Amino acid sequence: MRYTRRDVVGSMLAAGVVGCTGGRSGGSSGSDETGTPDSSTDTGPNDTGSVDTADAFVLPAEWAPHAGCIMQFPPPGHYCGPGTTDCTLIEKARTEWAAVASAIAEHEPVVMYATPDDAKLARKQCSSAVTVVEALMDDGWSRDTGPLLVKNSSGVIRARCFGFNGWGDSYSHEQDALIKWEMAEDLGIPTDDHPMILEGGAVIVDGAGTLITTEECLLHKTRNPHLSQKEQEQILKDMLGVHTIIWLENGWVPDDLTNGHVDGIVAYIAPGRVVLNSIAQSEDPTNHAILESARERLEAAGIEVVRLPATSWTAFHINFYTANGAIIVPIEGRASADDVPLGILADLHPDRVVVGVEANTLGQAGGGIHCITQQVPQGVVWPY
Repeated sequence: MRYTRRDVVGSMLAAGVVGCTGGRSGGSSGSDETGTPDSSTDTGPNDTGSVDTADAFVLPAEWAPHAGCIMQFPPPGHYCGPGTTDCTLIEKARTEWAAVASAIAEHEPVVMYATPDDAKLARKQCSSAVTVVEALMDDGWSRDTGPLLVKNSSGVIRARCFGFNGWGDSYSHEQDALIKWEMAEDLGIPTDDHPMILEGGAVIVDGAGTLITTEECLLHKTRNPHLSQKEQEQILKDMLGVHTIIWLENGWVPDDLTNGHVDGIVAYIAPGRVVLNSIAQSEDPTNHAILESARERLEAAGIEVVRLPATSWTAFHINFYTANGAIIVPIEGRASADDVPLGILADLHPDRVVVGVEANTLGQAGGGIHCITQQVPQGVVWPY
Protein backbone atom coordinates (compact mmCIF):
# COMPACT_ATOMS: atom_id res chain seq x y z
CA MET A 1 0.00 0.00 0.00
CA ARG A 2 1.29 3.46 -0.91
CA TYR A 3 0.93 6.47 1.36
CA THR A 4 1.55 10.11 0.65
CA ARG A 5 3.50 12.25 3.08
CA ARG A 6 0.25 14.08 3.71
CA ASP A 7 -1.22 10.80 5.05
CA VAL A 8 1.71 10.36 7.39
CA VAL A 9 1.76 13.99 8.48
CA GLY A 10 -1.94 13.71 9.24
CA SER A 11 -1.37 10.69 11.46
CA MET A 12 1.53 12.46 13.21
CA LEU A 13 -0.55 15.55 13.91
CA ALA A 14 -3.40 13.40 15.15
CA ALA A 15 -0.96 11.80 17.56
CA GLY A 16 0.06 15.24 18.80
CA VAL A 17 3.36 15.41 16.92
CA VAL A 18 3.32 17.42 14.96
CA GLY A 19 17.27 32.31 -9.11
CA CYS A 20 19.79 29.57 -9.52
CA THR A 21 22.40 28.71 -12.09
CA GLY A 22 21.32 26.10 -14.61
CA GLY A 23 22.33 22.53 -15.27
CA ARG A 24 21.74 19.82 -17.77
CA SER A 25 18.48 18.10 -18.61
CA GLY A 26 18.10 14.88 -16.68
CA GLY A 27 16.77 11.42 -16.30
CA SER A 28 18.28 8.39 -14.67
CA SER A 29 21.59 7.40 -16.13
CA GLY A 30 24.15 4.76 -15.40
CA SER A 31 21.59 1.99 -14.81
CA ASP A 32 19.65 -0.60 -16.73
CA GLU A 33 15.90 -1.29 -16.69
CA THR A 34 16.14 -3.27 -13.46
CA GLY A 35 17.71 -0.41 -11.55
CA THR A 36 21.14 -2.04 -11.49
CA PRO A 37 24.04 0.17 -12.52
CA ASP A 38 25.78 -0.67 -15.78
CA SER A 39 29.09 -1.05 -13.97
CA SER A 40 30.45 -0.62 -10.47
CA THR A 41 33.99 -0.15 -11.69
CA ASP A 42 33.66 2.79 -14.05
CA THR A 43 36.22 5.47 -13.41
CA GLY A 44 35.79 9.20 -13.59
CA PRO A 45 37.75 12.39 -13.04
CA ASN A 46 37.67 11.87 -9.28
CA ASP A 47 39.12 8.36 -9.43
CA THR A 48 42.83 8.88 -8.75
CA GLY A 49 43.93 5.43 -9.83
CA SER A 50 43.73 1.80 -8.86
CA VAL A 51 42.40 1.16 -5.37
CA ASP A 52 44.74 -0.29 -2.78
CA THR A 53 42.54 -2.75 -0.90
CA ALA A 54 44.89 -2.62 2.08
CA ASP A 55 44.14 1.08 2.44
CA ALA A 56 40.67 1.08 3.99
CA PHE A 57 37.93 3.31 2.70
CA VAL A 58 36.22 5.21 5.51
CA LEU A 59 33.04 7.27 5.61
CA PRO A 60 34.42 10.65 6.78
CA ALA A 61 33.02 12.48 9.77
CA GLU A 62 30.54 15.16 8.76
CA TRP A 63 32.76 17.92 10.14
CA ALA A 64 35.60 16.95 7.76
CA PRO A 65 36.07 19.47 4.92
CA HIS A 66 33.51 19.30 2.10
CA ALA A 67 33.75 19.80 -1.63
CA GLY A 68 30.05 20.62 -1.56
CA CYS A 69 26.53 19.51 -0.70
CA ILE A 70 23.91 17.58 -2.69
CA MET A 71 20.16 18.17 -2.31
CA GLN A 72 16.91 17.28 -4.11
CA PHE A 73 13.98 19.66 -4.71
CA PRO A 74 10.84 17.71 -3.69
CA PRO A 75 8.30 16.94 -6.42
CA PRO A 76 4.62 17.16 -5.40
CA GLY A 77 3.76 13.44 -5.60
CA HIS A 78 4.31 12.50 -1.95
CA TYR A 79 2.84 15.75 -0.65
CA CYS A 80 -0.27 16.26 -2.78
CA GLY A 81 -2.54 13.23 -2.97
CA PRO A 82 -4.33 12.23 -6.18
CA GLY A 83 -7.00 14.75 -7.03
CA THR A 84 -5.81 17.16 -4.35
CA THR A 85 -6.27 20.81 -5.21
CA ASP A 86 -4.95 22.23 -1.93
CA CYS A 87 -1.21 21.69 -2.06
CA THR A 88 0.03 24.16 0.53
CA LEU A 89 2.23 21.47 2.13
CA ILE A 90 4.51 21.15 -0.90
CA GLU A 91 4.62 24.93 -1.33
CA LYS A 92 5.83 25.35 2.24
CA ALA A 93 8.21 22.41 1.92
CA ARG A 94 9.85 23.79 -1.22
CA THR A 95 10.30 27.18 0.42
CA GLU A 96 12.18 25.52 3.28
CA TRP A 97 14.26 23.27 1.00
CA ALA A 98 15.34 26.33 -0.99
CA ALA A 99 16.10 28.33 2.15
CA VAL A 100 18.30 25.52 3.46
CA ALA A 101 20.17 25.28 0.16
CA SER A 102 20.70 29.02 0.05
CA ALA A 103 22.00 29.08 3.64
CA ILE A 104 24.47 26.24 3.01
CA ALA A 105 25.60 27.85 -0.27
CA GLU A 106 27.02 30.77 1.71
CA HIS A 107 29.61 28.33 3.07
CA GLU A 108 30.13 25.64 0.41
CA PRO A 109 28.91 24.76 -3.11
CA VAL A 110 25.40 23.32 -3.33
CA VAL A 111 23.72 21.45 -6.16
CA MET A 112 19.94 21.04 -6.10
CA TYR A 113 18.58 18.23 -8.25
CA ALA A 114 15.09 18.96 -9.55
CA THR A 115 12.72 17.30 -11.99
CA PRO A 116 12.41 18.94 -15.42
CA ASP A 117 8.93 20.13 -14.37
CA ASP A 118 10.25 21.73 -11.18
CA ALA A 119 13.64 23.06 -12.25
CA LYS A 120 12.38 26.53 -13.18
CA LEU A 121 10.75 26.96 -9.77
CA ALA A 122 13.85 25.65 -8.00
CA ARG A 123 16.00 28.21 -9.81
CA LYS A 124 13.58 30.95 -8.82
CA GLN A 125 13.41 30.00 -5.14
CA CYS A 126 17.10 29.24 -4.55
CA SER A 127 19.79 31.86 -4.30
CA SER A 128 22.03 32.37 -7.32
CA ALA A 129 24.79 30.50 -5.47
CA VAL A 130 22.89 27.20 -5.83
CA THR A 131 23.24 25.16 -9.01
CA VAL A 132 20.10 23.38 -10.21
CA VAL A 133 20.54 20.14 -12.17
CA GLU A 134 17.61 18.31 -13.75
CA ALA A 135 16.94 14.66 -12.94
CA LEU A 136 14.02 12.35 -12.26
CA MET A 137 13.15 11.71 -8.60
CA ASP A 138 10.28 10.85 -6.28
CA ASP A 139 11.13 12.97 -3.23
CA GLY A 140 13.72 15.27 -1.69
CA TRP A 141 15.55 13.35 1.05
CA SER A 142 19.12 13.16 -0.25
CA ARG A 143 20.52 11.83 3.02
CA ASP A 144 18.64 8.61 2.34
CA THR A 145 18.69 8.37 -1.45
CA GLY A 146 22.12 9.74 -2.26
CA PRO A 147 25.37 7.76 -2.28
CA LEU A 148 27.57 7.46 0.80
CA LEU A 149 30.99 8.75 -0.22
CA VAL A 150 33.97 7.02 1.36
CA LYS A 151 37.61 8.03 1.19
CA ASN A 152 40.98 6.38 1.84
CA SER A 153 44.21 7.90 3.10
CA SER A 154 45.46 8.22 -0.48
CA GLY A 155 42.56 10.53 -1.28
CA VAL A 156 40.70 8.04 -3.48
CA ILE A 157 36.92 8.51 -3.19
CA ARG A 158 34.26 5.94 -3.99
CA ALA A 159 30.47 5.92 -3.78
CA ARG A 160 28.86 3.22 -1.66
CA CYS A 161 25.42 2.66 -3.19
CA PHE A 162 23.04 0.66 -0.98
CA GLY A 163 19.52 -0.42 -1.80
CA PHE A 164 16.64 1.98 -1.21
CA ASN A 165 13.04 0.74 -0.92
CA GLY A 166 11.08 3.87 -0.02
CA TRP A 167 11.50 3.55 3.74
CA GLY A 168 10.21 0.01 3.88
CA ASP A 169 8.00 0.15 0.78
CA SER A 170 5.91 2.94 2.31
CA TYR A 171 6.30 5.25 -0.71
CA SER A 172 6.83 5.09 -4.43
CA HIS A 173 10.58 5.14 -4.99
CA GLU A 174 11.36 3.97 -8.52
CA GLN A 175 13.42 7.07 -9.38
CA ASP A 176 14.84 7.65 -5.90
CA ALA A 177 16.21 4.10 -5.98
CA LEU A 178 18.28 5.08 -9.02
CA ILE A 179 19.36 8.66 -8.37
CA LYS A 180 22.42 7.74 -6.27
CA TRP A 181 24.08 6.30 -9.38
CA GLU A 182 23.30 9.43 -11.38
CA MET A 183 24.79 11.59 -8.62
CA ALA A 184 27.93 9.44 -8.48
CA GLU A 185 28.27 9.60 -12.26
CA ASP A 186 27.88 13.38 -12.22
CA LEU A 187 30.58 13.61 -9.55
CA GLY A 188 32.85 11.33 -11.55
CA ILE A 189 33.11 8.81 -8.71
CA PRO A 190 33.14 5.02 -9.25
CA THR A 191 30.54 3.05 -7.32
CA ASP A 192 30.50 -0.02 -5.13
CA ASP A 193 26.98 -1.40 -4.85
CA HIS A 194 25.32 -3.52 -2.17
CA PRO A 195 21.70 -4.77 -2.11
CA MET A 196 21.34 -4.23 1.65
CA ILE A 197 18.62 -1.65 2.28
CA LEU A 198 20.23 1.28 4.07
CA GLU A 199 19.20 4.92 4.30
CA GLY A 200 21.91 7.42 5.18
CA GLY A 201 19.88 8.77 8.10
CA ALA A 202 20.00 5.35 9.74
CA VAL A 203 23.70 5.65 10.56
CA ILE A 204 26.10 8.28 11.90
CA VAL A 205 29.88 7.92 12.12
CA ASP A 206 32.78 9.67 13.84
CA GLY A 207 35.23 9.14 10.98
CA ALA A 208 37.48 7.23 13.37
CA GLY A 209 35.90 3.81 13.16
CA THR A 210 32.71 4.02 15.23
CA LEU A 211 29.15 3.96 13.86
CA ILE A 212 25.87 4.47 15.74
CA THR A 213 22.53 3.10 14.56
CA THR A 214 19.24 1.80 15.97
CA GLU A 215 17.84 -1.70 16.23
CA GLU A 216 14.40 -0.30 15.43
CA CYS A 217 15.47 0.76 11.94
CA LEU A 218 18.13 -1.65 10.70
CA LEU A 219 16.39 -4.70 12.15
CA HIS A 220 12.94 -3.59 11.01
CA LYS A 221 10.98 -6.23 9.12
CA THR A 222 10.61 -3.95 6.08
CA ARG A 223 14.36 -3.44 5.59
CA ASN A 224 16.50 -6.58 5.58
CA PRO A 225 14.59 -9.45 7.21
CA HIS A 226 16.94 -11.94 5.53
CA LEU A 227 20.00 -10.47 7.23
CA SER A 228 20.90 -11.07 10.86
CA GLN A 229 22.23 -8.30 13.07
CA LYS A 230 25.70 -9.84 12.85
CA GLU A 231 25.53 -9.99 9.05
CA GLN A 232 24.45 -6.36 8.83
CA GLU A 233 27.30 -5.37 11.14
CA GLN A 234 29.82 -7.02 8.84
CA ILE A 235 28.40 -5.26 5.78
CA LEU A 236 28.60 -1.89 7.51
CA LYS A 237 32.17 -2.57 8.58
CA ASP A 238 33.21 -3.65 5.10
CA MET A 239 31.43 -0.89 3.20
CA LEU A 240 31.87 2.10 5.53
CA GLY A 241 35.23 1.36 7.10
CA VAL A 242 34.15 1.10 10.74
CA HIS A 243 35.27 -1.35 13.39
CA THR A 244 32.80 -0.58 16.21
CA ILE A 245 29.00 -0.38 15.98
CA ILE A 246 26.87 0.97 18.81
CA TRP A 247 23.27 -0.19 18.66
CA LEU A 248 20.65 2.01 20.28
CA GLU A 249 17.19 0.55 20.83
CA ASN A 250 14.87 3.09 19.23
CA GLY A 251 14.62 6.44 17.54
CA TRP A 252 12.12 9.20 18.30
CA VAL A 253 8.45 8.17 18.29
CA PRO A 254 6.04 8.33 16.62
CA ASP A 255 7.99 7.74 13.42
CA ASP A 256 6.16 5.77 10.77
CA LEU A 257 8.40 7.33 8.12
CA THR A 258 11.90 6.12 8.96
CA ASN A 259 11.25 3.57 11.71
CA GLY A 260 13.79 5.06 14.07
CA HIS A 261 16.50 6.86 12.13
CA VAL A 262 19.37 7.60 14.46
CA ASP A 263 19.82 11.15 13.13
CA GLY A 264 16.48 12.03 14.71
CA ILE A 265 17.89 11.75 18.22
CA VAL A 266 21.70 11.96 18.18
CA ALA A 267 24.55 13.59 16.26
CA TYR A 268 28.32 13.20 16.48
CA ILE A 269 30.24 16.40 17.21
CA ALA A 270 33.69 14.81 17.68
CA PRO A 271 35.15 11.31 18.01
CA GLY A 272 33.77 9.90 21.24
CA ARG A 273 31.36 12.82 21.76
CA VAL A 274 27.71 13.28 20.75
CA VAL A 275 24.74 15.52 21.33
CA LEU A 276 21.61 13.60 22.31
CA ASN A 277 18.04 14.83 22.46
CA SER A 278 16.60 15.11 25.95
CA ILE A 279 13.07 15.63 27.20
CA ALA A 280 11.48 15.56 30.63
CA GLN A 281 9.62 12.45 31.71
CA SER A 282 6.63 14.58 32.67
CA GLU A 283 6.49 16.07 29.18
CA ASP A 284 6.94 12.89 27.13
CA PRO A 285 7.47 9.69 29.13
CA THR A 286 7.87 7.48 26.04
CA ASN A 287 10.63 9.48 24.38
CA HIS A 288 12.21 10.20 27.76
CA ALA A 289 12.64 6.45 28.25
CA ILE A 290 13.99 6.00 24.70
CA LEU A 291 16.55 8.76 25.20
CA GLU A 292 17.62 7.51 28.62
CA SER A 293 18.20 4.05 27.13
CA ALA A 294 20.25 5.65 24.35
CA ARG A 295 22.29 7.64 26.88
CA GLU A 296 23.02 4.52 28.92
CA ARG A 297 24.17 2.55 25.88
CA LEU A 298 26.31 5.40 24.58
CA GLU A 299 27.98 6.01 27.91
CA ALA A 300 28.54 2.28 28.39
CA ALA A 301 30.41 2.36 25.07
CA GLY A 302 32.62 5.20 26.31
CA ILE A 303 30.84 8.02 24.48
CA GLU A 304 30.52 11.43 26.13
CA VAL A 305 26.90 12.58 25.90
CA VAL A 306 25.88 16.24 25.77
CA ARG A 307 22.15 16.79 26.19
CA LEU A 308 20.24 18.91 23.67
CA PRO A 309 16.73 19.80 24.89
CA ALA A 310 13.98 18.82 22.47
CA THR A 311 12.07 22.08 22.72
CA SER A 312 9.96 21.96 19.56
CA TRP A 313 7.50 19.49 18.06
CA THR A 314 7.96 20.84 14.53
CA ALA A 315 11.66 21.75 14.24
CA PHE A 316 14.20 19.12 15.28
CA HIS A 317 17.33 21.02 16.29
CA ILE A 318 19.31 17.77 16.56
CA ASN A 319 18.90 17.25 12.81
CA PHE A 320 21.49 19.84 11.73
CA TYR A 321 23.94 19.92 8.83
CA THR A 322 27.63 20.59 9.42
CA ALA A 323 28.90 22.76 6.56
CA ASN A 324 32.34 24.24 6.00
CA GLY A 325 32.58 26.81 8.77
CA ALA A 326 28.93 26.60 9.77
CA ILE A 327 26.22 24.58 11.48
CA ILE A 328 22.86 24.87 9.66
CA VAL A 329 20.14 24.15 12.24
CA PRO A 330 16.37 23.63 11.88
CA ILE A 331 14.51 26.19 13.98
CA GLU A 332 10.88 26.82 14.80
CA GLY A 333 11.20 30.61 14.64
CA ARG A 334 10.18 31.11 18.26
CA ALA A 335 12.84 32.27 20.74
CA SER A 336 11.46 30.15 23.59
CA ALA A 337 11.92 27.03 21.47
CA ASP A 338 15.14 27.92 19.66
CA ASP A 339 17.42 29.95 21.90
CA VAL A 340 18.60 27.22 24.29
CA PRO A 341 19.40 24.56 21.64
CA LEU A 342 21.10 27.13 19.41
CA GLY A 343 23.16 28.36 22.32
CA ILE A 344 24.31 24.84 23.18
CA LEU A 345 25.27 24.11 19.58
CA ALA A 346 27.14 27.41 19.35
CA ASP A 347 29.12 26.59 22.51
CA LEU A 348 29.97 23.16 21.09
CA HIS A 349 31.15 24.59 17.76
CA PRO A 350 33.22 27.71 18.58
CA ASP A 351 34.96 27.50 15.20
CA ARG A 352 31.70 27.59 13.21
CA VAL A 353 28.86 30.06 12.85
CA VAL A 354 25.46 28.65 13.84
CA VAL A 355 22.73 29.48 11.30
CA GLY A 356 19.08 28.81 12.03
CA VAL A 357 16.65 28.11 9.17
CA GLU A 358 12.93 27.75 9.82
CA ALA A 359 12.02 24.13 9.14
CA ASN A 360 8.59 23.50 10.60
CA THR A 361 7.20 21.87 7.47
CA LEU A 362 10.29 19.68 7.29
CA GLY A 363 9.61 18.56 10.84
CA GLN A 364 5.96 17.93 10.12
CA ALA A 365 7.00 15.85 7.11
CA GLY A 366 9.18 13.72 9.35
CA GLY A 367 12.69 15.12 9.12
CA GLY A 368 15.06 18.04 9.27
CA ILE A 369 17.99 19.69 7.54
CA HIS A 370 20.31 16.71 7.98
CA CYS A 371 17.73 14.52 6.25
CA ILE A 372 17.62 16.59 3.05
CA THR A 373 21.36 17.05 2.59
CA GLN A 374 24.32 14.84 1.64
CA GLN A 375 27.86 16.11 2.04
CA VAL A 376 30.53 15.49 -0.60
CA PRO A 377 34.02 15.13 0.89
CA GLN A 378 36.91 17.38 -0.01
CA GLY A 379 38.97 15.92 -2.84
CA VAL A 380 36.08 15.60 -5.29
CA VAL A 381 36.47 17.94 -8.25
CA TRP A 382 33.15 19.82 -8.05
CA PRO A 383 31.64 19.38 -11.53
CA TYR A 384 28.50 21.50 -11.37
